[in-house]
Amino acid sequence: MKKITLLMIVLIMVLLAGCGDKKTNTNDTDNKEINSAENSNNGKESSENSKSGINVSLKDQELLNSIKPNAIEKVLIEGTSVNEGITVNTKTIVYKENLRYESSGTNGEQIMIYNADEATTYMYNPVDKTGTKFADGEEEADDMGMDISSGSDLLSEIEGLVKAEITNVNNMEALYIETQSDTGAGIYTTKQWISTRYWHPIKTEMYFNDQLKSKYETTNITENFKLDKNLFVAPADINFMDFDSMLDGIGEMNMGE
Repeated sequence: MKKITLLMIVLIMVLLAGCGDKKTNTNDTDNKEINSAENSNNGKESSENSKSGINVSLKDQELLNSIKPNAIEKVLIEGTSVNEGITVNTKTIVYKENLRYESSGTNGEQIMIYNADEATTYMYNPVDKTGTKFADGEEEADDMGMDISSGSDLLSEIEGLVKAEITNVNNMEALYIETQSDTGAGIYTTKQWISTRYWHPIKTEMYFNDQLKSKYETTNITENFKLDKNLFVAPADINFMDFDSMLDGIGEMNMGE
């Protein structure tokens, strides 16, 4: 599950990433108190072990080192992100080693597919019928087994860790992780509430100098849905550019100069 976990985290962070020199949207600022960690950290488990078997008495990196995520064969996740006033609706489907991610908003629609059998990622626009594909590297393909327990690697030695604890958000048990980074121009703070059942962010917030810049929240997450395995197959009517071939061509051009 390392490949899937990495892709999902990258996708959410791309959706949420805001520029530090932009002004904070007033609607986002108004929602800061509603979506803050203080209002979400309610109903903490009082027993030593949580519903998922995690020792809630542990905190921070010690807690993260103790967590061994469980495997989920399939899951459907729908959510909404808001970044600088722009709203994007997302839908993610995971089945074993395969991933499909759809996003739609004012900037149009994008789809990404990871096909495990082909060890290839496809990204495309379903409207203009163009896209890009790129294959895993040999070492990556060998090492990217989808056992979700490998997701624990992502929890080790998190850079800029401020806090980690087990809490509840939206009536779901969650792992709360807060990190900070200093860009020189200011402090970026990221807060994530990750489901301990599905190991996907239920909610994410990004702040710049304590001002809420962007947020993501899951609106639906379930294992009970009808799965169409063709969703992980690249559509035949899309003109895919091979990213690896393009890089090889650029390399040959540079060598010829």
